[in-house]
Amino acid sequence: METSDKIEREAQDAIRQLQSGSPHGLRRLVDCLGPRMFSFLKSLLGSAADAEDALQETFITICGKASQQNSEIGSVKGWAYKIARNHGLQILRHRQSDSRKIPAPQSSPPNPAQALDRALLLEDVDRALESVPVELKMPFLMRECLELTYEQIAELTDKSVNQVAAEIYRARQLLREYVRT
Repeated sequence: METSDKIEREAQDAIRQLQSGSPHGLRRLVDCLGPRMFSFLKSLLGSAADAEDALQETFITICGKASQQNSEIGSVKGWAYKIARNHGLQILRHRQSDSRKIPAPQSSPPNPAQALDRALLLEDVDRALESVPVELKMPFLMRECLELTYEQIAELTDKSVNQVAAEIYRARQLLREYVRT
């Protein structure tokens, strides 16, 4: 498992490459941050297709704004996650205004029995997460999926550390209540 510091150093190197015009910088950044961002966005949005769209938009924005990122002032990882969060929230707002959303078709799994068990479990987790308001879900997912510290989440969401801790605690309470019912 990669440490947060190692990921940050890799992201900083990748951004420097991107800023110097090297196409390898984007590839390194996608490899470094993409999987965790995708996981975060999928948990936030509840859809792999929407998460892929948000992730793609995130990296397009990062490419366009790479020259504005200064790793001496702020974390590259935090900056990138904030962009991902904003794209995820845009999709959620769009989804709320468009109630005619059609779910994407699922591909058939190799082992039907295991896939059914996994699908039922994931469905329960998704349903439980849907019961959590987005303002509580966001810091909870940043903590659990992205493994960000409370301080990092506070910086990204423009909240105090105490607010972040309270929101994560409340999200966990709601999830526990959902599991008990």
